[in-house]
Amino acid sequence: MFLLVLGGISIVLHFCASYTFPKVKTINRSRVGLNVVRAMIKSFNEENHRYPSSLNELKKYHSSTNPDNDGDVWFLEVITNSIGVNKESDVLDGQGGWYYNNKIGEVRLNITKPIKHYWKFYWGQGRKDIPSDW
Repeated sequence: MFLLVLGGISIVLHFCASYTFPKVKTINRSRVGLNVVRAMIKSFNEENHRYPSSLNELKKYHSSTNPDNDGDVWFLEVITNSIGVNKESDVLDGQGGWYYNNKIGEVRLNITKPIKHYWKFYWGQGRKDIPSDW
């Protein structure tokens, strides 16, 4: 009986670990991507004395000034959709993708609910974080 219980616990722990560890990487990638996009906006502003009119303009500008660097990877939000969302909104409405205010150069992930809302079985670090607050 003891071995049966131990085996059950082992299976549950394996499931939790196999689900949690990739999600931690996704959260970290999302945070890093957000910071990279913020740095790109700052750089654009310093060079052009204005903020980009859209994230698409920023992406095109970055590609033209850094032809060897694939900047598109940073423009995917992968918390609400595992293949990535790159839609942009000027309203912070929680629909996924990006919130961008081109008047002040503010960018956020357009995710207004805690991560646990999207990943029910994720119990790792940042579970209660609201990505739009990052």
